[in-house]
Amino acid sequence: MGELIGPRRLLPISRLLLITIGLLVALSGGVVLLLLRSTSEHLLLDVGTRALLRTMDVIEIVVRGQLDPAQIQVESVGQLMSAENYDLSNATQIEDILQGALAATPQIRVLAYCDADLQFHVLLKDVDSNEVIIEKQDVSDDVLARSMNDMMRSTKVARWGELIEVETIDRTLLNVRYPIWRGEEYFGFLVAGVTTMEMSHVTESIQELMGVSTYLTLGQRQVLAHPSLTSQGISEQDADLFEQLTSVKNLQERVNIRNADVIDQADVLTLAESELESFDFELNGEKYAGFVRLLEGYGQPPLSVGGYCPAKYVNAPMRLLYQAGAISFVVLGIALGVAAWLSRSISSPFRRVSQGVTKIGKFDLNDVQEMQPSRIQEVNDLASSFNRMLWALRSLSTYVPHKLANQVVKGVVGASVVSEERELTVMFTDIVGFTSLSEGMDATEVADFINEHLTLLAECVESTGGTIDKYIGDALMAFWGAPEQLDNTAASACEAARQMSERLRESNRQSLSVDKPSISLRIGIHTGPLVVGNIGAPGRINYTVVGDTVNVAQRLEALGKQVDAEAEVIVLVSADTACHLSENFELRSEGDFQLRGKQQDVGVLRLVV
Repeated sequence: MGELIGPRRLLPISRLLLITIGLLVALSGGVVLLLLRSTSEHLLLDVGTRALLRTMDVIEIVVRGQLDPAQIQVESVGQLMSAENYDLSNATQIEDILQGALAATPQIRVLAYCDADLQFHVLLKDVDSNEVIIEKQDVSDDVLARSMNDMMRSTKVARWGELIEVETIDRTLLNVRYPIWRGEEYFGFLVAGVTTMEMSHVTESIQELMGVSTYLTLGQRQVLAHPSLTSQGISEQDADLFEQLTSVKNLQERVNIRNADVIDQADVLTLAESELESFDFELNGEKYAGFVRLLEGYGQPPLSVGGYCPAKYVNAPMRLLYQAGAISFVVLGIALGVAAWLSRSISSPFRRVSQGVTKIGKFDLNDVQEMQPSRIQEVNDLASSFNRMLWALRSLSTYVPHKLANQVVKGVVGASVVSEERELTVMFTDIVGFTSLSEGMDATEVADFINEHLTLLAECVESTGGTIDKYIGDALMAFWGAPEQLDNTAASACEAARQMSERLRESNRQSLSVDKPSISLRIGIHTGPLVVGNIGAPGRINYTVVGDTVNVAQRLEALGKQVDAEAEVIVLVSADTACHLSENFELRSEGDFQLRGKQQDVGVLRLVV
């Protein structure tokens, strides 16, 4: 299995392409090259213009990459400080938290915490030495501080605020703030700042790497970042340039690119489609073409990022290219017709492979069709390899939990995943009296019996977001909360137990109607900390969980025999699990029990199913 049987005589794709493409080049390539010879220099400039338009996306990504980490870090630290684990009156503890966050985020120059009484704990990175400076300030009389505090009292999310001048490091800050709440009590706010000077260095780096003059403005009022701002002082020429960059009249409206005076290429449609605005200006007798885009998500007035280059690089190339294209249109039409036929013939199997790989990436293995053999050798080899891969993945999916295999294929988890501690919910199930049930069955019947039972349980686990760890004879071990995190692992596990009970009772009714034995099931569920990840030797690892929580869940399952040995389905949960459940789950206390391996009694409740 896995070998693709195809035609005996195979034609190498290299020979096929050599014959067909060679004829096309001989017929049309020479004519086209002669016509485009005089325009080659201008075509290079045209490529540069197109590169400018494409790099605007890259520029925005780079700029956001400087600002977004500040918001992400201030939100993370804010959520950490909002927990009850930290004493917000302990200055040392606060400074340790802020210093760790500041070290982890090089984009942030200033990170500060202001309590509700307007007492500031400020950590600043020195501009020259990059050493951390710690300051404590009483800003209760400061109008800006009171305004910031009032704004933070009215929200529970991060907000970007107006520019702040920091005299200690002589820098202007773009800053984001995050309120600290514990319940309904307000404790203060965090503020993280990125200097406009660092943003200017970013624009300088973009200019050096891409050759595009880049800038950042605050609304249409002020240039915040520009390569010329990395040096001391602004020249008269820079001032004139900044006035031009902040005078784009139609920034809020879309510009008709086809009718622009400076940019008259009718095919540059991506500019309008990507929400860029174009403008032109003249500086020292030379015309420039500029492009600017609003950056959403950084407060009001909005930021905008733009770039510009000499207009002469934008206009001429496309005009010359149109002239050459008109002459060579007929020749290229014939060549393209033949090329289209050849491309369709050769690319069809590759297109099918692409579609199949896309479905494999979504782990829709049942919808993937096997490749057909081909007379082209390389395509035939590709089809054979693709089919073997498909067969292997289908086999893999039967041995590995579907959810885990899906994430492995998508690259979410893999052999290099690091084990970590999480709070998970673990379930153990076991058939009551399985030995006596299976006494009258042969080996095949026992296997069919177990497979049918475990299939029923597995469907309940997977439908609630759980991961099956292993099957132990007629028993099942599963956990919730990894690899995918869930909002409430205890509720998901108990919902799975409820579904198991319903499905098992229905299965028992059907079994009794055909004189088959019914099944009684014990289920134990416990929630607690576990180490989850890849565990095992380098040559063979399992994605599994390790910890005392597993033992407690197994002991709870076994305890079902003592609590109610006659129950058709008994589900015992620990108090740690019960505390996460809503009133939608009916629980009945069974008391405290001394479980084997535990020094303290464990509160046990019965989930009514």
